[in-house]
Amino acid sequence: MSLDPALYEYLSTHPGVTALVADRIFPVIAHQGAATPHIIYQRIGGARPQQLRAPVGVINPLYQFTVAVDTSDADDAPAKAHECAEALRNAMDGFRGDMGAVDVRDVRLDSGPRDSFVPFGDGDEGGKFTTSQDYSIWHTEAVPTF
Repeated sequence: MSLDPALYEYLSTHPGVTALVADRIFPVIAHQGAATPHIIYQRIGGARPQQLRAPVGVINPLYQFTVAVDTSDADDAPAKAHECAEALRNAMDGFRGDMGAVDVRDVRLDSGPRDSFVPFGDGDEGGKFTTSQDYSIWHTEAVPTF
């Protein structure tokens, strides 16, 4: 199993996260018209350490998680987004163990939160308030053999 589905499996079964976003956790882009609050995650970088010109079997991708709240769904969208982001941080920061079939060695909050507002662009005053966090996720992977 790769890390992307493992992240979904882990977060979609974490009580602190699901209490706020249910199963509205999406890789890369949310479904059109998805209810909020929801979480979007995507790989934004990372490294594959080498030793003596060979991979070591541990990878360190950097993932960005964004919580989005439609301003029409919540009286105080920023507060709701921050509440969800805190639940995400409590689920992720410092995690070690199995995420599905992935052996996760360490998860660290790398940066964030970063807040922004994305207007709908239809002349309405509404939009989505978002807050993002980046996580460094060390996990094992198969080593190529030649």
